[in-house]
Amino acid sequence: MWARIGEGQLEVVVNGQFNPKNARLVFRPEDVRLERLDGQFTGKTKTGMLPGIVEAVVPLGLHFRVEVNAGVRFSALLSRQEYQRFGLKAGDRVLACFDSNHVLLVPSTREEL
Repeated sequence: MWARIGEGQLEVVVNGQFNPKNARLVFRPEDVRLERLDGQFTGKTKTGMLPGIVEAVVPLGLHFRVEVNAGVRFSALLSRQEYQRFGLKAGDRVLACFDSNHVLLVPSTREEL
């Protein structure tokens, strides 16, 4: 199944049978890969990528939580080495990359379980 999010779309695994209009996409922050997006976004991304803007970077010891707004807000978890390589800060444009095996569509309410 495909889900359109902001300016991109993701292939998702459906977890159970329910109305997808009342669903939530879930994934773990460590399963999100970020790539710096230099220049202007043209609106052409590969499937599984969402363009977004870094809203905040939170140091967590060995890792950094990067808050991203890509039409929806979510977090990515980067290792210290990844963070240092990209040097991301608030306001930077990024592409968030997702593996469809790690993105699930689940019911948004318990009544639909």
